[in-house]
Amino acid sequence: MLTQREFIKLLRAVRAPAQYIGQEENSVCKPGAAVRCCLCYPDKYTIGAANLGLNILYFRGNALPDVAVERAFLPEDDLLALLQEKNIPLFSLESRRPLRDFDAVGFTLQHELTYTNVLLLLERARIPLWAGERADDAPLIFAGGPCAFNPEPLADFLDVVLVGEGEELFEDFLRELARPEVKKMSRAEKLKQLAGLKRNGIYIPSLRNPTAKNYIKNLDSLDNPVKTIIPYIDTVHNRLTLEIMRGCLRGCRFCQAGFTWRPLRPRSMENILRAAEQGLLNSGHSEISLLSLTATDYPDIKELVGALNQKYLPRKINISLPSLRAESLSAELLAETQKIRRSTVTIAPEAGTQRLRDIIHKEITEEDILRAADIAITSGARSLKLYFILGLPGETDADVLAIPELARKILAAAQTRNFTLTISASNFVPKAHTPFQWAAANAPEEIKRKQALIKQNLKSRRLNFRCHQAESSAVEAVLSRAGREIGAVILAAYRLGCRYDAWFEHFHYDLWLKALEQNGCGLADFLRPLPVDGALPWDHIDALAPKGYLRKEYLASQMQG
Repeated sequence: MLTQREFIKLLRAVRAPAQYIGQEENSVCKPGAAVRCCLCYPDKYTIGAANLGLNILYFRGNALPDVAVERAFLPEDDLLALLQEKNIPLFSLESRRPLRDFDAVGFTLQHELTYTNVLLLLERARIPLWAGERADDAPLIFAGGPCAFNPEPLADFLDVVLVGEGEELFEDFLRELARPEVKKMSRAEKLKQLAGLKRNGIYIPSLRNPTAKNYIKNLDSLDNPVKTIIPYIDTVHNRLTLEIMRGCLRGCRFCQAGFTWRPLRPRSMENILRAAEQGLLNSGHSEISLLSLTATDYPDIKELVGALNQKYLPRKINISLPSLRAESLSAELLAETQKIRRSTVTIAPEAGTQRLRDIIHKEITEEDILRAADIAITSGARSLKLYFILGLPGETDADVLAIPELARKILAAAQTRNFTLTISASNFVPKAHTPFQWAAANAPEEIKRKQALIKQNLKSRRLNFRCHQAESSAVEAVLSRAGREIGAVILAAYRLGCRYDAWFEHFHYDLWLKALEQNGCGLADFLRPLPVDGALPWDHIDALAPKGYLRKEYLASQMQG
């Protein structure tokens, strides 16, 4: 373990040292625990420290009597280089204990383009990358998060995968490791013991045991976290986040979250209001963000926002809704969220034409979109952001050109000069456990052609166009629905120098293509459609959306096209 003097010397040699010192307000340090677990977010501190899931598991794990949960994030290049130069293994924030000395080390798999970061963290912690090469005294390496619904790409690097909602899963996992008889077991015996637990959602890659996702039937049985760690530096979300609901019943055929986080479960208003009061008391934040896949679908959303404003408006605390449905947006609701700060209003038409919205099962009309835009403009919002997806199944150039046409209609209705419209276009990536898991993904060249088509037809000082990198979306498509065989490609890409792949300035498309080639693969192999009657790499993971139903929805979309 680093001495205080050695640690201070390190901090003096790097940029933004405050992200490495730990000891933030509300953080927990528990010496002498029977089981020590380190939660790793495989990205920068400024991203991971704001992650709600990590925050929830951190405090729930530390509430267990014999367990200590700590955190680690991927250091920036300067500290990584310094640790390597001085032969110092990666350590946790709270105790500065090397990660290899923990009983378990867990990773949040929020995005496929963080997979090489997982390998980087393991290697810099001096933990063997391949699960089969780890000795009995090495920590158990586990992972969870959205990408865990297809665990196979990282399966050979992981000992345990927690599939589904993590609160109960994580606690059961830690309790089992804390049992004296389990602590004496060999690594293989521990994994068999974990696979035998009654709780759904524990997948052991070496055993390939089928499992169903774990989910919480009643969210009111789990309190919103009333504490959050307060960083010393700015993070991507500097606000109190309250989860008001899980799940979505809209059934958009591309949306993995909509299918994997079913069923729909709202929290009670009483639960949310109590959590808001305690959360603000413990954080001092000046904004409350009401989180769900579709906040405007919360049954009592107007009453909830009104109650929060009544209590916190005098204290100048802003209420924000990050996810709005165009067809359910009302002037009254938007006015309630604009009382403190004139913020950007965001809605997601996803597609430019009604035909394509029908194909993807996005149940909104152009009239809904224009009405929502008018409400935003009338409410005094300074800007409106529209999200679209390029490369959707069945898309034509007419669908692409309809995007700038819709933008022109909105700008024509906005008379104020201070209003800005942003068109944001991501790229379609087929995801496991959705009706479009069988669909083809556009090649990067085709995506870039469509992006250029939009740019050519968007010309206004009041309009911004933002689009995702076509090449990184193609690599994401490879990683999102490949099987265990892609692990060798991920390792090859890492060895070639790939890391921080989700960051534009660090992404190296040429190295990913080289890694695929070295392993006898081609990009096109993973972008083409999959046979609807064939086996899928994630078939042994049950997300409780029956494969037959997903197939029926996929075939229905083709009929609509």
